[in-house]
Amino acid sequence: MKKLLLKLLLIMLIIILPLQGFLYFAPMWYQNTDYVMWKAAWEMCETSSDVLIIGDSRAKAGIKSNSLSQPTVSITVGGGTPAEGYYMLKRYLEYNEPPEYIILSYAPFDLAEHGWLWYRTVKYGFLSLHEQAEIIRAYPHSKTSLVKDYAKLLLYRVKYPKYYMAELKQFLVSPKENIEKNKATCARLSLFSGYHWFALGEYSDKLNVEAGYQDFKATMVLDDYLNRILELCEEENIQVYYVTMPMNEASYSALTEDYQAHYTEYMMSLEDRYSHFTLLYGITESPNNWFSDASHFNDQGAKAFTQDLQVQLDSLLEEQ
Repeated sequence: MKKLLLKLLLIMLIIILPLQGFLYFAPMWYQNTDYVMWKAAWEMCETSSDVLIIGDSRAKAGIKSNSLSQPTVSITVGGGTPAEGYYMLKRYLEYNEPPEYIILSYAPFDLAEHGWLWYRTVKYGFLSLHEQAEIIRAYPHSKTSLVKDYAKLLLYRVKYPKYYMAELKQFLVSPKENIEKNKATCARLSLFSGYHWFALGEYSDKLNVEAGYQDFKATMVLDDYLNRILELCEEENIQVYYVTMPMNEASYSALTEDYQAHYTEYMMSLEDRYSHFTLLYGITESPNNWFSDASHFNDQGAKAFTQDLQVQLDSLLEEQ
């Protein structure tokens, strides 16, 4: 028994602890570009700007923050929901004065489900342990007990190797390429003030996630966090312009009438509730050749949409 325990201790000292140290201290070596985008957004929360864009990957790929007329920083993240957006806004306000206004943009799907809670929000570890636990505690759909969820959260926080095997395998296949790719992504995000593409296609008529739903309903947790964002903006006297990024023609055509109607009702209820909230774009469609995949704009689409967005913003700001 003693020999077995000594062997296990040796394995821990020789393999597991050094591996955990590598996972903890060198994420830019083995992580993917999604991690880099989260890292850049988290760090940009410390950067003061006239305009702030908070949202998900569709906003990151669709709004060229460096092309807007006012200095703008995009702290959008792939797989982001209002839960992460709330904590990122709080972080921004800890370092900076309130921006002139915020462009807030989440896909309808990101108000209905948190598909990346464990695999990005928790795994990447930018939110504090308390903030991550608060999100997890709020979710009623946990498949395990809350105690097990907390244990899993702690294992992620100490970089338990089991949860990072896919990234480690990819790193071992092409370590130099992975490091160089992440450095290049980081440089582009800085150069373009947080804007970044997600795919390079020139046409997509594939259906997005929303096209598979019969109706829209915001989940209790994400609705709560969206309201937290808007309440914080009311307190700080920050105007919020909400942008629902356009869908490609194929996905828009597949939406049910109930889905569109109930999403619009939900957004209008927020507009009625908050004086600083303006719905700038509801659900709309754009040409399939503006999309690189089922959900994200390509460069052509991003340029065209950003120009239209600037026109809409100029019109509203002139009225005010």
